[in-house]
Amino acid sequence: MKIVTKISTGLTAGLLLALMAILPASAQTPTPPTPVIIPMPAPFEDDRRILRGDRTISGENFTLRSGETLRGDLTVFGGDVMLEANSRVEGNVNIFGGSVVIAGIVTGDVSVVGSDAQILPTAKIQGDMVRVNSTVNRAAGAVVGGRETTMDVPFLPRATEPDRVVVSYRTGEERGPFGWFVSLMANAFIALIGVILITLFTLALVALLPSNVAQAASTATNYWLMSGAVGALTIVAVPIVALILAVTICLIPIALVLLLIYGVAILAGWAISARIVGERVMRALNRGDWTPLGQALAGAVLLALLGAAPIIGSIVGFIAAALGLGALILTRAGTQPYVPQSVPAGVSAAPSVAPSVAPQPAPPEAPPSTPDQTEPPASQDKSPSE
Repeated sequence: MKIVTKISTGLTAGLLLALMAILPASAQTPTPPTPVIIPMPAPFEDDRRILRGDRTISGENFTLRSGETLRGDLTVFGGDVMLEANSRVEGNVNIFGGSVVIAGIVTGDVSVVGSDAQILPTAKIQGDMVRVNSTVNRAAGAVVGGRETTMDVPFLPRATEPDRVVVSYRTGEERGPFGWFVSLMANAFIALIGVILITLFTLALVALLPSNVAQAASTATNYWLMSGAVGALTIVAVPIVALILAVTICLIPIALVLLLIYGVAILAGWAISARIVGERVMRALNRGDWTPLGQALAGAVLLALLGAAPIIGSIVGFIAAALGLGALILTRAGTQPYVPQSVPAGVSAAPSVAPSVAPQPAPPEAPPSTPDQTEPPASQDKSPSE
């Protein structure tokens, strides 16, 4: 009996030891399975809110609404553009002869030519901003990340002035009963300063380059139609070329140099016309004893006074500048006479002297001697007393 008890006790102890060895292993936390990573899909783009490609609009209006994106350049000719808040243009914005309201984001450059621009507080332009003959109202809070360039090109149409300028004119009229007289005197003083400066420029040009001025004046007198046509075409074409260069942003320095040369050339052409007018006026007054410098002075004063006239001033100034500028171009700045294409080679068409010097007629040739004349020539010189 004792043996059975010991055996049962030993078996019980063995079972307990086996259970104790098994329980820690079974009590351990099982290794979790490797999670399956499902890739998230790319954000969905609504194609209805994205405009791809460049947009060129002529004579129409364009609106980029809030939340819309234009991936390309926007170019508008003679239309109105509205870029609402939260809109985005991923490119350049070019406006010619219209108006633009920018309240969104433009990642490129903004060029406004002959237009009105409103830059609202929510606008953000990351590139440069160029305005040519335009009016730009930039609100507080608007951001322009690049450079701002302003150009005023003569003989090109300007944008309409904003309402705030009209208000300033109205307030100027309220200075008192003599406000009109003050404005009149101020305008007259400015016109007088202009007359003096342009007259001094004419005198300096005639004094320093008399032969060049005389050659150009001779060509303008003899070939006035060709000179006027070439000058008018140049006056119109050069600002357009400068405008194209300015729109490219990187060629703005070249455009500025071109406009500087253009302005000096117009003044020189005006001086050539003043020289011609002065010569004609002195000739009509039978005052041919005036020097070319005095003739230029008289012509410059007369042209300047006519140019200051309210109605015909612009027309007179344009004709004078076109005529002289065309003559300068045809004569290579007065360095050589102008030879038309129809004249044969070797024949000079324009005289290389000043127009005030009239050519002297050649003396008549003596009649040839006949064989019957046997008397020596000395016999013809007898005194009247014989």
